[in-house]
Amino acid sequence: MSVLPPIVDAGYQKSAPSDKRSNEPEDEDKKTFQERGDKSEIYSSKGEDIDEESKLYQQELDNDMPKPIYSKSKRKRGNKVAPKVISSVPDLKNSSSIRKRKETELDEENTRIFELHEDNEGYPSNYIKTTKYNIFTFVPVSLLVQFFRIANIYFLIICILTLIPTISTLTPLTAILPLVFVLLVSMIREGIEDYYRYKSDKKSNGKKVLVLNEHNKFENLSSRDLKVGDIVLIHSEDTFPADIVMLKSSNGPNAFIQTSSLDGEKNLKKRYVPKGLDEFTKPVDEQAYFLGGTCTTLMPDKDLHDFTGKLEVNNVTYSLSIEQLMLKDSKLKNTNWIIGTVAFTGRDTKVMLNSTKSRIKISSLEKQLNNVIVFLFFLQILICALLSMIMTIYDDVKDDNQDYYLGNGHSNEDPFLNFFSFFLLMSTLIPISLIVTLEVLKVVQCYFITQDAQMFDVEAGAGTKVSSTTINEELGQVTYIFSDKTGTLTQNIMEFRSLLCGKETYGQIGKPGATRKLSNVEKKKELETNFKSRKLNRVLSEPKEESKDPLVIYSTNGNTKMELCSETEKVQELIKLLSVCHDCEAEEAVVDDKNIKFYQGASPDEITLVDFARDHGFEFDEANDKAIYTSINPESGLTDAPVKKEYKIHKKIPFTSDRARMSVLITDPDDGQYKLYIKGADSKIKALLDPKQKDPDAMQKLEQFLNKASSQGLRTLLMACRVLDPEEFDKIQSDLREAEADVVNAKERVAEISEEYEKGVVLLGATCVEDKLQENVCETLEDFRRANIKVWMLTGDKLETAKNIGFSCKLLTKEMFIFQAQGAEEAKEVFTEQRVKDNQDLMKQGKPRAIVFDSGALGHLFANPQSLQYFISIAKSCNAVVLSRASPAQKADIVTLISKDDPNNITLSIGDGANDVPMISVADVGIGIFGKEGVNAAQAADFAIHQFKYIWDLVLYHGRFNYIRNSELILYFFYKNVIFTIPQVYFAFISDFSAQTIFDDWYISFYNLFFTSMPIMLRSIFETDIDWQVWNRNHKQDAEDHRVTKREIIRNLTPRLYYIGNRKTIFTYKNYAIWLCISITHSIIAFFGTLFCYQNAIFNESGKTPDLWSYSVCMFFSVILGVSIRLMITQRLHNVFNILSISLLSIMLYYTYSWVSNLTSFSKTYLTSEQLHTSPLFYLTIFLCAGLICILDLFQQSILVNLVGSPSEYMRKVANNHKDFSEGWELEFNRLMRIKEQKYTLQDIKHENIIAKKRAQRMADLQHKLANRKK
Repeated sequence: MSVLPPIVDAGYQKSAPSDKRSNEPEDEDKKTFQERGDKSEIYSSKGEDIDEESKLYQQELDNDMPKPIYSKSKRKRGNKVAPKVISSVPDLKNSSSIRKRKETELDEENTRIFELHEDNEGYPSNYIKTTKYNIFTFVPVSLLVQFFRIANIYFLIICILTLIPTISTLTPLTAILPLVFVLLVSMIREGIEDYYRYKSDKKSNGKKVLVLNEHNKFENLSSRDLKVGDIVLIHSEDTFPADIVMLKSSNGPNAFIQTSSLDGEKNLKKRYVPKGLDEFTKPVDEQAYFLGGTCTTLMPDKDLHDFTGKLEVNNVTYSLSIEQLMLKDSKLKNTNWIIGTVAFTGRDTKVMLNSTKSRIKISSLEKQLNNVIVFLFFLQILICALLSMIMTIYDDVKDDNQDYYLGNGHSNEDPFLNFFSFFLLMSTLIPISLIVTLEVLKVVQCYFITQDAQMFDVEAGAGTKVSSTTINEELGQVTYIFSDKTGTLTQNIMEFRSLLCGKETYGQIGKPGATRKLSNVEKKKELETNFKSRKLNRVLSEPKEESKDPLVIYSTNGNTKMELCSETEKVQELIKLLSVCHDCEAEEAVVDDKNIKFYQGASPDEITLVDFARDHGFEFDEANDKAIYTSINPESGLTDAPVKKEYKIHKKIPFTSDRARMSVLITDPDDGQYKLYIKGADSKIKALLDPKQKDPDAMQKLEQFLNKASSQGLRTLLMACRVLDPEEFDKIQSDLREAEADVVNAKERVAEISEEYEKGVVLLGATCVEDKLQENVCETLEDFRRANIKVWMLTGDKLETAKNIGFSCKLLTKEMFIFQAQGAEEAKEVFTEQRVKDNQDLMKQGKPRAIVFDSGALGHLFANPQSLQYFISIAKSCNAVVLSRASPAQKADIVTLISKDDPNNITLSIGDGANDVPMISVADVGIGIFGKEGVNAAQAADFAIHQFKYIWDLVLYHGRFNYIRNSELILYFFYKNVIFTIPQVYFAFISDFSAQTIFDDWYISFYNLFFTSMPIMLRSIFETDIDWQVWNRNHKQDAEDHRVTKREIIRNLTPRLYYIGNRKTIFTYKNYAIWLCISITHSIIAFFGTLFCYQNAIFNESGKTPDLWSYSVCMFFSVILGVSIRLMITQRLHNVFNILSISLLSIMLYYTYSWVSNLTSFSKTYLTSEQLHTSPLFYLTIFLCAGLICILDLFQQSILVNLVGSPSEYMRKVANNHKDFSEGWELEFNRLMRIKEQKYTLQDIKHENIIAKKRAQRMADLQHKLANRKK
């Protein structure tokens, strides 16, 4: 149960305003920090200033960030009370705890200053807004968004023209109603999506936070009302509502936070109260006092790992760094409560600075569709202009007596007006129902995605969530996948695999131990110990037998030694090291009325090692700055009953990414010796080994152990020990005290001394740990490789960790040549022109390649355009890329970089934490995982799944089919509208260019909305290029003989057939031109075939000849039958349902309407159908026109399937023709695939050359801008 701080009972007495806070003159507070540098502890930002190149390139990459929302509210404060003077407070001005950073100083130009517990105006409010609209902007803005589609603009123009009687021969309502319907459907969808974002924002902004009020009592306020300088109380397991500087903790000097929602790391991070400040806030006479102060920080930035500032309280200055900052959206762990002051709010917080503005995503298919619409628009203008010109010429040369029945010429003698009359007649060239059909189709496709049983997660009890219905087909065109690591590829559950002690190995690296059943608490803590070794248990349990190869560790001067004479003693010493040398914290939970101990620590693998030590008798209990306490249990082989041990800590050097190791100097209570325990990366520990005490045989065993673990992508650590003579120990202690007394250079000097005394250690052994991958990760990544999708792993973890996981999931292999760059200096050497040539040579040799680099190297690339160009040239040809230590903004920058380099690239980002939201937002397709790090990623994503393996079905199955279906739907829509519209052009030559329509107004409107839209939409919902049900039925016996399931067949073939969308092979300008030619041919058949039959015909026995509307209805029927026949011939999935949809929802629907219009007097076809059906000529005409169209379609389709050929068409033939597995269908399929791959490889080379030239020009322009700016 949480213990509240004393302030809740007594209240803090606040400080008075700055002019009353001390006896010093007021202008003293206005002095610059440089003037007071000798009295203050001053921290500066790490690293060099961002140069002009970096700034400019960042401007090139970033989208416009939303402007901060500034708070206008003023919270009323009470009277300020001057602080009491506490005589017991020590003078810390000259204390060694007050250190100075030498690199740079805080100055007034780059800092922000605020008073604690005061109204600080001018800072952003803490209100968070991710919605696109509000109640006032929804209608105008969403309506504007709809007109991003060129088709909607076009139809708006048509609606306006129909309202002009002089040029319109159509009823305005027939044009307005379809457009209104299309816009309403799209706006409703947009509104529903934004409403869910609004609900998420409301929940976040309404979260209650305990804030200190003017009466020095904590009260609940909404998160949105927080202001800079507020004093807040945060309890355990609560998330931080803003960036907060910690002032007091229930743990005393420290607290623990979890930042998994920010950087993906689930390990706990330690945060500290400013050293010395705790003296001011300790209870005195059962009361707690809070002395008002001033906080100064650098301006807000995106760096999650850096923060610089200072806190001034009672004229004493305390330095602030990232160790005092609690980041927004991180969670307080293993600490009952903390008190802090709000430093950054809203858009100034680091997590929000790393976020990106939500953008409206338009699929590449829609962009291409817009281009085709533009082409048709200009084609329409050209045709109308030609008809208008011909009409003018025709009027000039014709005989006036020929048109006496028209009065004095045409109704529109003005060519300009006649142009717009023709323009209205040709408006159906662009199908208005295409937009609404696509909208409805995508909604249905999304429904199928959410209902797919293959993507239903049994444990979560839910399926896939779809947040955006506009980019379904993008899933079928992906070229790059950018994936987070922790929680996305891995489960973040470590499994201990093997232990090397001396020359003996315990456990098998390639085989996990038996899995034990986890308790609910263990599942909650996501820790699992699977390791079981009979050999290790026997060594620990049996009596000690003297080893043939004892290990003796001598001190440097040779005066002291530690003898490990048996294998048992070696193992016990190694496990003792694991229980002592770590940064874990013990946590207890009650399960089934029993206290169970668990650990939280700096990394999951460190927790696993401590768990391993506990399971083998060395149980870690607790630790503080002075000692480590453990329990030696019977499992250790040392005792029959639990025994408590205290290891006095003399110095602990924590793990850092640069050191790649940690060490602890202790006094061992068992033998009273001074020992230095150290563990770390193999490369670091090997360099520290004492060459005089190396055992060649043990080192050979170690290399074998490491190589075997590396081949399987497992994580390894080496453990070593050094024994110190009392004389050596005293010397080290003396040196450390002297170094710590150096106020200015303490940190550097302590690091140097630690580096020195860590040398000369003796190897004890090594451990091997596996970061368990999610189910089917390796297989999924392999299928993406076969589908020609490149996968980049972007993670916030250390480089070595990221690299190990890359090997574990087979993203990296030992056969690969790896370009590795850690830091800016290595990046300068790796990404050069010579390395580009080396990469090309490796490509020619067929050598697989990969890049592994970190955020430091990435920073260099963004600051140097030439190096960035070399990087892109290498990276785009590599099989895999791994980026470590990446901030959320850097992840987004990488995705943006690849997207902008080549517009044909379709990028997909997938992650499970809030740190992944930026890259999810900027990618063409964003996928979030409902992970253990929260739902931020899932809420921001276009699609949300529960496990990484489901991306296979989402991309390779649904995505591929959606691309095929939507692309063919668009082509078919243009085809059916051209065959319907072009007869208006033919008729113009017959109607004396009068702009008379050949079809009834309602026939024109209903043709797209009803008569021809439903069958193609239903086909697009169920269409498959390979009918797996037919395959399964025809090859059932073959599958049984070969033990192959339908699912395995699909999984084997689908990745290789992904090229259809990946290469954008269906909706291309070439295919559109083919369909356009076919539609013009069919329109000629329908128009002139009907004209040929009706021109000089007698309608019936009474001698009645056909009129215009008889001809119109007959031709319209031919068009309906023609487009229906083509739909049936080109579709691949033939069943009763499809036939009925075409028959009932197209042909019969039109036939029914023709009789309805026959009975309505306002229709131009009044009584026409009745006359037509009495004439045999009507049936003969329809049969001839539809039959000729059918013959041409069958001929064209036969050429396409049998002569042109494609892997997918071949597989469809195999499925339908009952072809046996043994007949070599795979050989033929592979042959066709090789032909395709060779063709696309040549295309890629040409395309990349074009892109490289554009890239070089872009970089040259950027450098030119930089040169001008410097001038």
